[in-house]
Amino acid sequence: MLEAKDVPFDPLALLRVILNPWMPRAVFESVKAHLRMIDDWSHVSIRRTTLVDNDEWKSFADAEKKS
Repeated sequence: MLEAKDVPFDPLALLRVILNPWMPRAVFESVKAHLRMIDDWSHVSIRRTTLVDNDEWKSFADAEKKS
C-alpha cells in the first residue's frame, strides 16, 4: 500500500483544477465544494474538462478511425 505524503506548495501557483467529464454531476459538485473550502483557493477555477466535446479533437479521432 502506498503511503500518503504532504507536499507543500504555494496556493497561488495553482490556477485551475480540471476534473473528469464522466464524473457524475453530484460528485463533481461535492468535490468542487470541498476544494472551495481550502484556504487560499478562492482564485482557483474548478471545472470539468470539455475536451470530449471539442469539435477539433473529435475530428482527429474520426480521422484516426478511418485510417
